[in-house]
Amino acid sequence: MVTIHDIKSKIDGLDSYTPIRIIERNLGMPPTTLQKALNGKRELPKKWFKPLETYLDKGVRDLTKPTLQVKNLSKEPPKTNYQVEIMSNEEIREQIAQLVKELSECPKSYSEMGRIIWVKERNKKIQELKQKLK
Repeated sequence: MVTIHDIKSKIDGLDSYTPIRIIERNLGMPPTTLQKALNGKRELPKKWFKPLETYLDKGVRDLTKPTLQVKNLSKEPPKTNYQVEIMSNEEIREQIAQLVKELSECPKSYSEMGRIIWVKERNKKIQELKQKLK
């Protein structure tokens, strides 16, 4: 059977310092139970020997060592065929003004239906340019 001296030597032999209260909290032990047992002020209840031994045998995780690998972000991202045309707001405003000027008058040779289609296309082009401004 494991004694309190065995437990104390296992705690002392841990790779990293772990406060007793952290061990108690991780095991769900009432506060200061293990601390008082290690100081000899009281006996450690028998029900805590096995969980404590298992916990100490597995080893307490050292929180100073990383558990995840960090990705190397120094590599350039892969190149794609996707291109973005960047225009200044001033360029977009100029295009809108030019388009409005060109499309302000429907050609007189268009029929009634042709004029309706022309107005819809004009409004669509103006909306597309306004979306670029946002």
